[in-house]
Amino acid sequence: EGWRYATAASRFGSPRLGGRAAPRLSDRRRQRWWRLQALEECFDNTSSSSTAPIQPSPEDPAEAWGRVQKSIQTAVLRVWGQRRRGGLPLDPVALLRRAWKDAARFGELAVRLPPWEEHEVLGALCVAALYSRAAYGLVGRMGFFDTVHHGAWVFSMQKADYDMAHGVDAASNTAAFLDMVQLRREDLVHVQWKAAGPFCPVFVVARDHDLQWLVVVIRGTLSNNDILTDATVNAVPLLEGSAHEGFAAMTERLLRVLAEVLPAELAARPEYRLVLCGHSMGGAVAAMAAARL
Repeated sequence: EGWRYATAASRFGSPRLGGRAAPRLSDRRRQRWWRLQALEECFDNTSSSSTAPIQPSPEDPAEAWGRVQKSIQTAVLRVWGQRRRGGLPLDPVALLRRAWKDAARFGELAVRLPPWEEHEVLGALCVAALYSRAAYGLVGRMGFFDTVHHGAWVFSMQKADYDMAHGVDAASNTAAFLDMVQLRREDLVHVQWKAAGPFCPVFVVARDHDLQWLVVVIRGTLSNNDILTDATVNAVPLLEGSAHEGFAAMTERLLRVLAEVLPAELAARPEYRLVLCGHSMGGAVAAMAAARL
């Protein structure tokens, strides 16, 4: 923390996509930020000036990793115990055949569904989808999740050169978010772009005055910490059913922050609608948080 990186000393004063807070393979120089007189940029966490950033407390790294390992072990043993050894598939393409069958059954089900006529709800879903894309910040703005090829690049070769989940600075992510949803900086209530550890959500709370929405949008899987959250697959109790352990833990941390952020906002704007949304893991956490509120 506190360093700025560049390919050469002469480049420190030049803007760079994603900022200079994290090193890239081509970087050969670094300087402390105070030598660059970038105090304002460094402390710009992009939250509104009236709301201090609240970071959910991460678990101890050893404890978090132990929780992930225990969850995977428990899930594997449970699945293994539900089937006779002779019933376990040995055919390497069995999983593909099962996926094709599931896709065919879903297609048959979709044909039997009645036509969708709730156009107002459909419009709201489309806007929520735009927010869900914007929650990825600069990664979403650059179109890295537009195709499977680009998505695979983000999680492989791109991480080797420059991990965008950790390297992109808050100012770049916020600028990308505001550009995609066409909001102003003062419309942001709370922003958290970095996950301090497994089970810590990356999310934005914003006011959409045109729709009279108070939006809570949660980012999906992008960082290594998010992958550990995904891997914590054991089932745990949630309300009257069960849920993914990693997502349930992330939901708990999200709700702790929202308990400090939302009451004042909802009291100041009682006519606004609270909307929770997200993509992938973020969508699961949004649904679980909505059920808990």
